[in-house]
Amino acid sequence: MPQFQPNSEFRSAKCIAILSRTQLMLLDRFKELLPQVLPGVQIICPEDLNDMQRIVTRSQETHELVLVIGGDGTLNRVLQHIDLGKQVLAILPSGTGNDFATFLGFPAGLEHRVARLGELTAQATDYGTIGDFRYINSAGFGIDTETLQERERRRGMLRSNYNLLFLLALSRMQCSRVTVTAGDFEETGRFYWILGMNSALIGGGTRIAPDARIDDGLIDMLLIRETSKFDMVKLMPAAIKGQHIGRQMVEYRQVESFRVESDEVIPILAADGECYDWNSRIVEISCVPAGLRMLR
Repeated sequence: MPQFQPNSEFRSAKCIAILSRTQLMLLDRFKELLPQVLPGVQIICPEDLNDMQRIVTRSQETHELVLVIGGDGTLNRVLQHIDLGKQVLAILPSGTGNDFATFLGFPAGLEHRVARLGELTAQATDYGTIGDFRYINSAGFGIDTETLQERERRRGMLRSNYNLLFLLALSRMQCSRVTVTAGDFEETGRFYWILGMNSALIGGGTRIAPDARIDDGLIDMLLIRETSKFDMVKLMPAAIKGQHIGRQMVEYRQVESFRVESDEVIPILAADGECYDWNSRIVEISCVPAGLRMLR
């Protein structure tokens, strides 16, 4: 059992903890552990997304720290509604997709993760935008959106096997023709994947953007050019380890922003492991340097 100590920066602060409904069965355990590191914590499990928005918006005037108990998707939803000038964001990873928390160095095991919260400090952190929409870890479209939609069609253990879902999505995917512009870079072509990464990880630990940092003021733009599906399958083991950079099919640049214009309407974008309706031919992804304070 790890040693719990109150967070020195927030031991007297009012903290609201937003509990994902998928973690409701652990509510009593969270109530037992969290006050040992955040004595002023109040744990709330919203009824739905509208209730979450109301709770987080109301907290802007009352709570300095907003803690998300869940995964990347829940973190993304909460990020939309916090006051970036007044509030500090924190994560206690408990979801199915914890890429951002893994990138931050959270250990395995609930007790160890709670203890880790006692050691962290509020630090300036970049986040990304797609238009007016905020994201913290990853955003883009292509094979990622296809994979996430494949997940929604599945049940049971298959839903959590990102690599297998990736292969199923790849088998039926067709690439659209787009033009990507970033500074003096411009390329028109067909791509399996267009990504703007803030952290290095996606899909349960794939090191897709190995040079990414969350305090460099840059988005890591990753393009996977259309190639044979067999070549895409062969790329997967290297991508998991972050060893795909430099391959002919891969374009990887660190940029302040980039723009994608498609010949066809892009119906859906993926952000932090969740799909969102888009229905536009244009996507603009940017970095907001040091745009929020985060416990890390």
